[in-house]
Amino acid sequence: MQQHCEPSDPNQQLLKQHHQLQQLQHLNVTAAATRYAQTRLPFPPYIIRFKSGYVKEKQAAEEIVTHFKSNFQLDILFMNYRISTTKCTAGEYDILLFAKNMDSFTSLLDQNRWPSKIGNTSYSFPSSLPSIPPQLSLIIKNVDLRTSLKEFTDDIKELYPDIRNIIRLKNKFQQDIRMVKVELGSIQTRNNILKGGKICINYRTYDVDEYIGTASVLICSKCCGIGHFKSRCSQSNETCRNCGNSYPDLKLHKCTNEPCCIHCNGKHASNNNSCPVIKQFRSDLTKKLLTTNHGTLTSSTSVNKPSNCDLVNFPQLNPALNSSIPGSNSNLNTKLDQLILNMAQLNENMIKITEWNSKFEKFMNDKTIGDQIVQQDINRIMNNTKNMETNLVQHDLKLKRHENIFVKLLIPFLQDISQFIISLNKDRQGRILDPDLKLKFEIHYAQLEKTVIDNN
Repeated sequence: MQQHCEPSDPNQQLLKQHHQLQQLQHLNVTAAATRYAQTRLPFPPYIIRFKSGYVKEKQAAEEIVTHFKSNFQLDILFMNYRISTTKCTAGEYDILLFAKNMDSFTSLLDQNRWPSKIGNTSYSFPSSLPSIPPQLSLIIKNVDLRTSLKEFTDDIKELYPDIRNIIRLKNKFQQDIRMVKVELGSIQTRNNILKGGKICINYRTYDVDEYIGTASVLICSKCCGIGHFKSRCSQSNETCRNCGNSYPDLKLHKCTNEPCCIHCNGKHASNNNSCPVIKQFRSDLTKKLLTTNHGTLTSSTSVNKPSNCDLVNFPQLNPALNSSIPGSNSNLNTKLDQLILNMAQLNENMIKITEWNSKFEKFMNDKTIGDQIVQQDINRIMNNTKNMETNLVQHDLKLKRHENIFVKLLIPFLQDISQFIISLNKDRQGRILDPDLKLKFEIHYAQLEKTVIDNN
């Protein structure tokens, strides 16, 4: 039987996944899944790689124990060790060493303490360090989303040098939340911080709490189903974890290399931890383990059985209150989902408000710049007006000066000329040649005086 992944836009895909999660609420956490989660090893392994020779895993473990005992007076205990060639090239092999307790795990974190050779053979670390388990982690609450994680990390590492890493946690929508995970290299430092219940960073006090990892999900290697082992699988055919096709023999199967999940029809492998169905099952499994006092979470992806661990390093959880009320978990899940959706909507609204505020601030800045330009133009016009007024005053002074010259000099001069001309207006016998000449001069003189008087 072949599975098909139907293409859809992102909104339709999210809506489809939401409906599928609601339909899968009836999936029960099986006893096999619970047992599988409770029997995982408590700490991630230390991996050392050899490129030559042949060193047995037991020999490597014994030499490491002897080296730490003789050089650092530290007792290293291993719960298990094995050889693996999964991620090795030809001629290489890895030895996986699983620490038994917290002291052994933290003592091995410093790679400078390790012996230079094991079994007279050189080795290397294919990865820097194993992931820090929840037993060495804690949560800092109410860390503002606007706080710079780099500055926050620098400040907290100044107070506690044993801190290995700082991680901002995310919700189911991959959005940052106000919780920060702190990974430490010392159980004593972690216990001291948790004992105080609070931590002061850069003059601000934050609440701290234990970090509880999620459980490891049991996925059938035959049908890729959730919650049962291969030996208990009821399916006759084998299912390709990549393309989702089922065949009697996968060795004869030619994969299409187009990922298609058999659980949600998403474009990923069927055993991918990012699958929403697997996430939901892991959430239900973790909640079930937390409601019992027979198991405790041990790592970011596994849960350890208390009977196999030291109670100091792996304390049992207190039984949950009202755990016998039918449907209480589903009601709580519904309320939590609704709360998360409301928080996501609130976050979107806050983003919109921030964008509007940025636009308004830009508008106000542009308006301020425009007002400054207008004020500069007004000042320029006022300066021009003052200059014009000054020029007008000077012009009036010049006009008055010219008027005085005209009145006091030119008019008397014209009067004298007119008198002289009138005196010449006679023939040799003394008779007047033009009787109207004197009258004309008097009329012109009167008009000139009137013009001067009107201008004044």
